[in-house]
Amino acid sequence: MGKTSYNLTLRQKIAIVGRLIANKHVPYKKSFLKYHLIRRKYILSRTCEFFEKNKFEPAPLLNKKVLDIGCGLNQISDELAFRGADIVAIDKDLEVLTSAKNNALHNGSPVDYQNRTIENLESSEKFDMVLLLDFLNNKNITSTLDKVDELLKEDGLLLISGTNKTLKSYIRNIFIPKFLLKMLHLNITSKDLMKLKKVKTELKARGYNIIGIQGIDFSFYTGKWHKTNSTRVRYIMNCSKLEKKDTE
Repeated sequence: MGKTSYNLTLRQKIAIVGRLIANKHVPYKKSFLKYHLIRRKYILSRTCEFFEKNKFEPAPLLNKKVLDIGCGLNQISDELAFRGADIVAIDKDLEVLTSAKNNALHNGSPVDYQNRTIENLESSEKFDMVLLLDFLNNKNITSTLDKVDELLKEDGLLLISGTNKTLKSYIRNIFIPKFLLKMLHLNITSKDLMKLKKVKTELKARGYNIIGIQGIDFSFYTGKWHKTNSTRVRYIMNCSKLEKKDTE
């Protein structure tokens, strides 16, 4: 697991907080937006483990059909496509999708980007893996998981990342970025926070087993995302209706 404590003196920590408050010399804005990098490593490792493939092979996910719901600009679909997967990435925001598609064309990624919602997908189309990365919220969780049930193969893999609803999560994901770092373009609000317990309950009701779960946090002292045992801020998990155990 990643470290959750850092060798900084009290004076150094106070100085960093002072710079945040004064909005001077804050090098963390770009780093904060690189949240997808730590998720990408988890997804690639857990996907290869689930399908019993060697992640160091050139194309360990060859012929695996993957659906990325609400893909945004995370570029995770591109990474999986480079590993051999057949990716359909959907998003209802045409502007965001166009940017993602242009990035994919620039990088030579074969991802099939589509401007549509999950409700528009035909239930007859089945996928080996579905990604729900920071997509679920209190309003859509029931309908989304119901639809995923129709689209995911019985022996398929479901990967979910999200933001937990806790005081620490509010401070980390909303208060500091928006009010101290002045990252007003971030569209996350308190309404987007959802208790992890609710996600687990909804998954259990549909017969999913949580194979593994990893906490993710951002340190404003070091300016880096890191893995942690705690899921109080953000998390990523892999689930399936098959009985498989976490290898870590």
